[in-house]
Amino acid sequence: MKIVFVCTGNTCRSPMAEAIAKSRYPGSAFSSRGVSACAGEGANPKSVGTASEHGLNLTKHKARQIGGRDFKKAAIAAMTRGHKELLLRKYAKYADRIYTLGELAGEPERDVPDPYGGTDDDYRDCFGMLEGLIAKIEGFITKK
Repeated sequence: MKIVFVCTGNTCRSPMAEAIAKSRYPGSAFSSRGVSACAGEGANPKSVGTASEHGLNLTKHKARQIGGRDFKKAAIAAMTRGHKELLLRKYAKYADRIYTLGELAGEPERDVPDPYGGTDDDYRDCFGMLEGLIAKIEGFITKK
C-alpha cells in the first residue's frame, strides 16, 4: 500500500518525509501532499538544504494539494493531529485510511512540528524526528 505524507503546504515536512521513506524503503510507494498547498511551489530552501545534508535531493519537488484521488489504495500519514482532523472532516468516507505519522509509528500523541520560518537547526530537528518516526513504520508497510 502506498503512503501519502501530508503537511500544510507540502514544502517542508511532507517532502522530507517522502524522501526519507523512499530512501529507507526503496520497494514501497510514497508521495506527499499539503492541505493548503500552492501547487507547483518548490520545497522550502531549508528543507532542500537539510535533505541534502543527508544525501537526499528535494530540488525537483513541486508542491501538490491533497485530493480525493490520493486516497485510492493509499494510507494517509498526516504530520499532526490537526491535519488528521481536517482530513477526516473533508474526507470522512476514507476515515479508515487516515492516520498521523505518530500513530503509524506507535506514538499516537506525537506530532511533527512545522519548522517553517525557523532556523536551520529547527529543520534539522524536524528531519531527525521524521527519520525516527519513519524508522518505526516498517511493520505498517509490510502488513498492508
